[in-house]
Formats: sequence, structure tokens, C-alpha cells
Amino acid sequence: MSRLEHRWSVIIVGAAMATVGSVATILSLQIPVSPRGDAGGQTVPLIAALGLCMLGLLEMLRGASVSRRGSMGAGATQSDNRYLKYVLALLVLCVTYGFLIGAIGYHLSTGLAAVAGMWLFGMRHRLGLLLAALVTPVLYHMIFFVGLAIFPPFGEWFDVYDWLTRR
Repeated sequence: MSRLEHRWSVIIVGAAMATVGSVATILSLQIPVSPRGDAGGQTVPLIAALGLCMLGLLEMLRGASVSRRGSMGAGATQSDNRYLKYVLALLVLCVTYGFLIGAIGYHLSTGLAAVAGMWLFGMRHRLGLLLAALVTPVLYHMIFFVGLAIFPPFGEWFDVYDWLTRR
């Protein structure tokens, strides 16, 4: 891959990250503010969305500066592009996770996303993936819903929490 192709691939990935972050920022601002006025369900998504915007903008700047400086060697270009598929897979995972929260609820979608994320980052041990599927939703439930009193979003199609709390 030439330096020019690498430059544009870095800029395009940065633009995609910034775009997804911008849309996520707009959507997170639509989440109702807590009636008590404290940190509510809007805080964490807003921080994550703004962070994604900033990372995307930094990546775009990095792509633009690499081509001007000419300091990017062929080995570095190959190394950077090797991870492009993982960045795109993580982007797809984030979008899918956001969709699944609305469809099947927070707990089940968090367990599935934890397994997919661990697998994406190289975890292939079945026991480790099973623990990620079980521990992650419980841990986040304790932090957000018990500790911060932010109620979990229910799924439109199915929700584990609703099923577990039926009498």
C-alpha cells in the first residue's frame, strides 16, 4: 500500500469514528436527564460518544500529518493497516450492541457484546468467554443500576431482567 493510500485509509477510519461519535452524541443528548438533576443515564453514553468524536478527529489529523511529513515508512504502513479490520469489526460491534440493547434488553446484549469483544481481542478459551458473558452484565448491573440507580433499558423483543423479575 502506498503512502497516499495509507493516508486516505487513516483519514476515512477517523472520519467514520467521528461520524459515529457525532451521531451517538446527538442520540445521547436525547436521553432524558435524571429528575434529581444528578448524573443519570445520559452521562456515560455522552462521555463515550464525545470520546469517540475526539479519537476520530485525532485519527484524521494523524492521517493528514503522516502524508505531509513523509515519516511513515512501509513497515509502519503495513503494521497500521493490519489492525484496520479490527477497528472496523469493533465499530460494527458497537453499532450492533446499540441495536441489541433496544431489541433484547441491556443484560443479554451486554453478555453477547462482552463475548464478541473478548473474542475479537483474542480470547478463545470457552470458560473465559462464558465468564465474560455472565460476569460482565452482573458487574455493570451492580455499578450502574444498583450503585448509580440508573434503571436498565428493557428490550422490545425480549428482556432477561423482565423475565427474571416476573412473579
